[in-house]
Amino acid sequence: MDCPGFERLIDYLDGLLDAASSEVMAAHLDSGCSECVTGRDWYEMVISIAASDDTVEPPPWVLKRAIRIFENARPQESAPARIRRLVASLIFDSLARPSMAGARLMEPDDHQLLYRAGDYHIDLQLAQARKCIHSADASFDLTGQILKESEYAFESVAGLRLALIRDDETVHSTITNEIGGFSFPAVEGGFYEMRIEAGEITITIAALNIL
Repeated sequence: MDCPGFERLIDYLDGLLDAASSEVMAAHLDSGCSECVTGRDWYEMVISIAASDDTVEPPPWVLKRAIRIFENARPQESAPARIRRLVASLIFDSLARPSMAGARLMEPDDHQLLYRAGDYHIDLQLAQARKCIHSADASFDLTGQILKESEYAFESVAGLRLALIRDDETVHSTITNEIGGFSFPAVEGGFYEMRIEAGEITITIAALNIL
């Protein structure tokens, strides 16, 4: 007889054939058809391995959680970051303090400025680094510290990028240290814009007069 084919062999091994068809298939296997005998041996091995598998069907909630984990792990197209822009307000200027009556007039060595932008405070100290006949040629050491209100640690103010911009060009840049401190040495006198990148917040100190 002709070889009945692999699918009919599987039906025979699964007991899906009627009695007459099963007798025909058994006789065919006894005839020594190498293809069908090989297929029978392979299928019996698969059945044996499947019977020895002691894994348990997971409950539906486990499968759903696994699917969610997989979906969350897939790279997502990042939405454009919404940059919040804050303009700092000057809340203290040491040169604007009224002089006490009778006090001797004197030129202060340092100039202190304190700004606020949202939850952030920016403390600036200006000290003249080089005195010149013409004040426009003087240079100043600018140091400062950034602090965040109601925060006792310094994680959110460490490693922030700062830039001093003049005529739309960055002339000085630096990064805050582990406690939010920073310095710009030997800055020429004049008007600048200071820009602070604090994560998704950009803080701007406009018209910073370094004198």
